[in-house]
Amino acid sequence: MLGLHLDRTANLLASASFDTTIKLWDLDTMECVRTMYGHGDGVLCVQLFGRLVLSGSYDMTIILWDRDTGAPIATLADHTGWVVCIQYDGKRLLSGSWDTTIRLWNVEPNGQHSPCQHVFWGHSEGIYFFKKKHFLMVLYAAVTTLQFKDNYLVSGSGDKTIRVWDIESRACLMVLQGTIERGGAERNLMFFCVGHQDLVRSVRFNDEFIFSASFDHNVRVWDRACGDSVKTLCAHRRGIWSLSLRDNTLLSGSRDGTVAIWILRDRASNDWVLAGHLSSQDDGKLTSASFF
Repeated sequence: MLGLHLDRTANLLASASFDTTIKLWDLDTMECVRTMYGHGDGVLCVQLFGRLVLSGSYDMTIILWDRDTGAPIATLADHTGWVVCIQYDGKRLLSGSWDTTIRLWNVEPNGQHSPCQHVFWGHSEGIYFFKKKHFLMVLYAAVTTLQFKDNYLVSGSGDKTIRVWDIESRACLMVLQGTIERGGAERNLMFFCVGHQDLVRSVRFNDEFIFSASFDHNVRVWDRACGDSVKTLCAHRRGIWSLSLRDNTLLSGSRDGTVAIWILRDRASNDWVLAGHLSSQDDGKLTSASFF
């Protein structure tokens, strides 16, 4: 299972899987109420919105589904790489892919849609090793995560950077990336690196900060206004796959099998503290974490 999305209003959970299906689960009975078939390869991401279910896949397509019948409404096939992340707000659909692009569609709540309205270019290719089934594959990773609100869009990539975009003007406003800086006596280093050193797997933001999680085991906090890296949160022993943010609490889910709970103790000093860990009871692999 690679993707989850919860609809509290409908009391449904959607899950996306390697087995090419999307399943809907009733949270009262904990039973699967519908299975959707149509993708030609594993499903990487899923979102519920009203009567729509949206999914992105290794087969390089996005499918829009009728939640009540499970039937596909439309297929968007403009990407030339795996569709890794999607977000829909009731009007606009944005998708990120291994083809290094973010694509924008206008989609109505009934599934009617326009052709692709814009392609955001800027993220570059980065080498990433990925194990699919029993094979180790060397891939050229690109857009692996995105979040938008109004016209503010943040994306993360295998190129180790975070980009900030204005959706309306189509402009890239800022690139958040690692920089080499001269060290000080307290570090006992001639040089040190600021920024992520591996693929960026999840991004979230609020009015003040951008949060990014990476396979370098760290969560970074960036000043939304100027783009400076202002804090590094270290609690995981393996790559971090997911972030969830609510008010002054941040969750990070890692392949080390834990969810770290971070609390903003003091806003003035940007003081985030580790409040605790939740551990999985399975094989130690955890790829998603969210508030209920």
